[in-house]
Amino acid sequence: MISKSIFRPESYTLKINDIFVKIPSKIMSEIEENWELYIQENAASFNNQLYTIDKMIFDENILKINVKKTMYSHYIYSRSKNFTGKNICKSIASNAIILTSDNFLVFVKMSSNTSSPKIIKFIGGSFSESDRKGELLDPKNCVTREIFEECGVAFTDENTHKFEEYLLITRKNMAFLNFLFFIETKLTSIEISSIFEEHITKLKSMQDFIELESLYFVKNKENELLGLLESENYFIDYFKDTISVFLNQMQPGDIKKYL
Repeated sequence: MISKSIFRPESYTLKINDIFVKIPSKIMSEIEENWELYIQENAASFNNQLYTIDKMIFDENILKINVKKTMYSHYIYSRSKNFTGKNICKSIASNAIILTSDNFLVFVKMSSNTSSPKIIKFIGGSFSESDRKGELLDPKNCVTREIFEECGVAFTDENTHKFEEYLLITRKNMAFLNFLFFIETKLTSIEISSIFEEHITKLKSMQDFIELESLYFVKNKENELLGLLESENYFIDYFKDTISVFLNQMQPGDIKKYL
């Protein structure tokens, strides 16, 4: 079977257009109303700036992605609409599958006060201005920063064997683009767990926002991964298909066919 939402990596450019996306006033009012309802149950959330895909085309075998600025409330509104219709936020992110030196894969479980409460997913997150290099965004910088901010683990040349682009992940209507990396680290699962616990203690002492409830370590064996999928129900929507690709039970598709 060939996936229609998980694709082989491509040569790409990720270019910023430094303006906010235009949203009709009626839709903007709906976004603001939806946000007011959302923060009643998610008081710790902030309406931060993020990026949305404006255009995505292939040109001379290069995937050219242009993005504009928008707000987090636009994403929450689009999610409430199941990413259908016009004027949806087409967000971008950068995540990683991490393999430890003692052969464990590392996943994360989100805190209850996030937009994905109790959800198991790959570690990573949205792009910020710090991931910018001139007019381009750098997915590797994004995932490296997110891992450090969320877990306290700093991946460097000294503690990694591999740090490579692995897959491109989308949602229906191309309403999302996730650059998934594969990181093979020299650190053990025990070392990463210890760094994480120290990091969470530090965040608590600073009364800082904590995105992750816990780390999930799963042995890099087919039966263990399938057991995880059967024993847990709360995964990010693309998690199971990505694991199927990782286990070679499904083949990544060709994104050119869907643009």
